[in-house]
Amino acid sequence: MVEQALGLVQQNAIAEARQLCLDVLELAPGHPDALAVLYRICRDQGPPTAAEALLRAAYSYRDGSSAWDAFPEAWRQAARDNARATLVDFRNSIGTYPSPRDLATVEVPVVCSYGARSPTSMIRLAQSLAAAIPTARPQRIEEAGHAAPFDATTNFVQLIADTITAWEERSVR
Repeated sequence: MVEQALGLVQQNAIAEARQLCLDVLELAPGHPDALAVLYRICRDQGPPTAAEALLRAAYSYRDGSSAWDAFPEAWRQAARDNARATLVDFRNSIGTYPSPRDLATVEVPVVCSYGARSPTSMIRLAQSLAAAIPTARPQRIEEAGHAAPFDATTNFVQLIADTITAWEERSVR
């Protein structure tokens, strides 16, 4: 499917290529070739447009809407104004991941959170990370997608507070 998406890019069928990449990412979260093609599609549209498209996709909900559209305009403008940095950060994040062997060495508590409204691929990714890290646990945040601090501020803050309290109680023993 990724090869097909690349062919569509070359034919300038951008919307179809983008959808194919998103389909691949739903089946195989973090698929580096699909992310690379998606990055190329967005990059070719110019940095501000590309950054906005990537952030809209990153903050998407299962129903197809996106938290990006609900962010205050000042936040969205700041992302467009800093588009090159956003694109570099995105490009760096799709390349190298810690190996399962490296993740198995983590010794501090980790909460791999995901929103109840997150795409299925994001949920699977958080659960996979939690399974690979011996000190981790997955945690669903109700009423949230990938933008949990924005979508469900109270639930997100409570998760952090509960995690800190549990860690402090463990340290006292």
